[in-house]
Amino acid sequence: MALNVPCVAQMEKISLTEGWNHTENHSWLIEDFKRSIPLVGAAKYKNLICFSGNRNGMDDETGMNNCVKGLKEIMSLAEKNNVIIQMELFNSKIDHNDYMADKSAWGVELCKRIDSPNFKLLYDIYHMQINEGDVIRTIKDNHQYFGHYHTAGVPGRNDIDETQELYYPAIIKHMRLVLRFCRPGIYCEKVETMLQS
Repeated sequence: MALNVPCVAQMEKISLTEGWNHTENHSWLIEDFKRSIPLVGAAKYKNLICFSGNRNGMDDETGMNNCVKGLKEIMSLAEKNNVIIQMELFNSKIDHNDYMADKSAWGVELCKRIDSPNFKLLYDIYHMQINEGDVIRTIKDNHQYFGHYHTAGVPGRNDIDETQELYYPAIIKHMRLVLRFCRPGIYCEKVETMLQS
């Protein structure tokens, strides 16, 4: 059974800011991912995280086209090894200024263009609440493109509790309906306690 946890394999270089959106990074990224994907699969992990990188003056369409070009070079290997490449969405408003994959719509379009069941988005609820909000509708409309979820409280990236602006019991209840499983990968005791109260 493959473990459904995000994984960063032993890569030569890991960078949130230098990613797939700039073609000058493709040679080392492709080499690192081609070395890492079989290791992740052999270890029975399921997910391997990746990052778009910062814009550095680049427009989003060019960045997306560059991501597609580079990521397609590793997708057949990911499919062969049953590894899902997950691009994490970050907010660019507070924590990751200039990060390109900062909107769900951009990431979903990237998934459509790559057109592989082994490429998904790591939907970080904390980051997307800051950048765009509308979390429940976004999950409902796009859950097929989201392979993993991260959480944290907003504001301050704090624990999930009643002091945060998002009401996680509603989000989790909705995710259970949409995703049809009992406990999502973001399960934590505080949320379960809130659901029972």
